[in-house]
Order: sequence, then C-alpha cells, then structure tokens
Amino acid sequence: MDIDLELDPRRLVWALARIILALDAAYVFTQFFVRVLGWSHRNIIFVLFDLNHEMNLPTLYSGATLLLCAILLAMSAAGEARKRRPFFGWAGLSLAFVFLSADELLVIHEKLNEPLRAALHTSGGVFHYAWV
Repeated sequence: MDIDLELDPRRLVWALARIILALDAAYVFTQFFVRVLGWSHRNIIFVLFDLNHEMNLPTLYSGATLLLCAILLAMSAAGEARKRRPFFGWAGLSLAFVFLSADELLVIHEKLNEPLRAALHTSGGVFHYAWV
C-alpha cells in the first residue's frame, strides 16, 4: 500500500502557529482572571491553560505535535525501505520522537528529577536539572 502525502510547509506552519497563538491567548486571559479578578489558581480553566505546569492542553498539544513528527518520520523510513534505500536514520529519529512525545505526555523527566539529583549528588547550579 503506497501513501503519497504532500504537505505544504507554509500552511502547516501557519496551522500550528495558530494553535500556539490560541493557547497563548488563553493563558493570558486566565492570568488576567487570576491576577486581576481574583480567580483561584485551582480554577479548572486556569489549570487547563497554565503554561507553567504539565498535564494540560498546552502539554497535550506539544506531545501530539511530537507524535505527529514521529509518524511522519516513520512514513519517511517506510518509503525509503520500499525503495531499498537506507532507512535506519529515519526509523531512529521516529523512535526518538516517540520517546519525546511519551516523555512530554507522561511527565517522565519531571518524575526523574529528584531521584537523579540524589543519585548524582547535584542540588543546584548548572546540574539542577539532572535528567538533562
């Protein structure tokens, strides 16, 4: 089964940028409601759009975008394999992006911070984020 997929880079960038701008605007509005109108930081609307935390709509967008990259890279690998050309680079990149997507959606690196800091004896400075 052959799939020919042509994406217009300009349209794709603008579509993704619109989503980012909408998420940013939602965050600014929620900040206004919290800081000016006195809404609680625990308000579901604030929590859904808070760019300073994980497990919300911006995180979902980020994870989905990384997963889309993984799918496109896997399609490139499959196309190269069908043409009997080297495809391991594309496949490796696809797997890397699957991991990045899972990390973003499942908050893996945030859960590793404290154990890695303790294991590596790094409490601050340049090694504050030990998972890097």
